[in-house]
Amino acid sequence: MHKVQAETIRRYLRSHEIRYDTNILPRPFCVEITGTPCSGKSALIDQLYNELRKLGLRVERPQEGAQVIPHIPRMDPVFNTRAGLYALNLLIDRSFGHSCDVVIFERCIFDAYCWMAFDEEKKGLKKVHKDSAREFFLSGLWSPFITRAYFLVCDPSVAIARDLRDSPSQVAGNSTTEELISAMIKMYKNAHAELSPRFPQLKMLDTTYVNQQQMVQAVLSDILEVFCKKADGSS
Repeated sequence: MHKVQAETIRRYLRSHEIRYDTNILPRPFCVEITGTPCSGKSALIDQLYNELRKLGLRVERPQEGAQVIPHIPRMDPVFNTRAGLYALNLLIDRSFGHSCDVVIFERCIFDAYCWMAFDEEKKGLKKVHKDSAREFFLSGLWSPFITRAYFLVCDPSVAIARDLRDSPSQVAGNSTTEELISAMIKMYKNAHAELSPRFPQLKMLDTTYVNQQQMVQAVLSDILEVFCKKADGSS
């Protein structure tokens, strides 16, 4: 009896095989945006979200991992691993669902890879743990789920000026120092040089002399071109 009922339910849901076969119902496009402080990440995500929705696409922008784990101290080496795991879980879940067309992540698996080097240098993370975490986050099981990833960087002096301009208190944030931003720029540039031959979906974008509208237009044009190539099977 239960088998007959289950078959009726499956037919109603347009067949179990079709509903969960990613060859028939393709994965949503997933975009990761990360980078240095005041490089324009959040504003870019806001505008991409709005522009893609105007084009008739269903878009989701999950909460950033760091915002959901306030119970873990930021200077603990576990912090960035936990933030990366949060984003990875979402990436996997969204990649096997069909509730949206595009998912925009503010920091995901490539960001987690970058921060392992920073944690080794600044937080005493052991090299063996750094290497194993990096290999895990960029596993071939899920790294292809990221359609496009952008590393945004900005000159430290310009970043600090932006931070002060946008702060009502006119006080720079704790992470907005020339020394720290310079270290982060080096971190992202090294990661891009290291990874881009292996992961063609990675792009580096220097926003120092680019206004917000130019940046949004450039990224929007790029991701739409990449999405179209995948949609017509040319990549």
